[in-house]
Amino acid sequence: NQDRIQVFDSYGVFKKKWTALRDMDGSPLLGTDFLRPADIEVDAEGRLHMVDVGWPRAFLFDRNAFWIRSWGVYLKSGAPAFQRPFSLAIGPEGHVFILDSALHRVLEFDLAARPDQLLLAEWGSEGTAPGQFGTISDIEIDGEGNIYLSDWEMHAIHKFSPQGEFITRWGELGTFIGEFDRPLGMGIDADNNIYVADSRNARIQKFDSDGNYLTSWGDRGIGIRQFATAHDVAIGPEGRIFVTDAGNDRVIAYQSQAAAP
Repeated sequence: NQDRIQVFDSYGVFKKKWTALRDMDGSPLLGTDFLRPADIEVDAEGRLHMVDVGWPRAFLFDRNAFWIRSWGVYLKSGAPAFQRPFSLAIGPEGHVFILDSALHRVLEFDLAARPDQLLLAEWGSEGTAPGQFGTISDIEIDGEGNIYLSDWEMHAIHKFSPQGEFITRWGELGTFIGEFDRPLGMGIDADNNIYVADSRNARIQKFDSDGNYLTSWGDRGIGIRQFATAHDVAIGPEGRIFVTDAGNDRVIAYQSQAAAP
């Protein structure tokens, strides 16, 4: 609700924040206040990518938070490319994958291409058949380029090939291991294990890349291994696990998965 991006170091020390686009001289651009930032990712060059549901647009910033570019329309037709761009991920080749939860669609962009060729591919539709989605809430990509989508409505995780071909789906509504109640964000570690923020079950569940259950931790509360609403998971380069707990308005950092349960 603060409509801002905040930067912290890995120990939670605040570094900076910004609430609008800034030009290369550091000056805020008038009329560019963020409306509803939904997700951010950092690419291999240290640049920051963001999607803002309120615009709706995608944005690219350099490592100093200066605005580089934004996009959100099909340039050939002038029609909006997004209705609700809710999450994004960076693939191994540097392509940007954005999920649109309203359109039930994944869009793949190559920012190195000419402006009229940014969009490489799009796929997905609403439904319950394999390869279709309900309301998708997060997108993540593993080291092999496989694409994972968390489905808030279907209480499931979908897995696709780098080309968008359906591979598998796991999960259903429930409280038992391997079941979900409104899964939201995900994180992927160096071994391609998937960590899922199982929001209404107030826990984190861990799976291998084929969807086999490995472990979980968390229940409802305010302790360091408890959550009110487990919202998202991120895995740092040293294996640290960061969990955003929206209900308790905090971020919890674990030294490793072994320290979490």
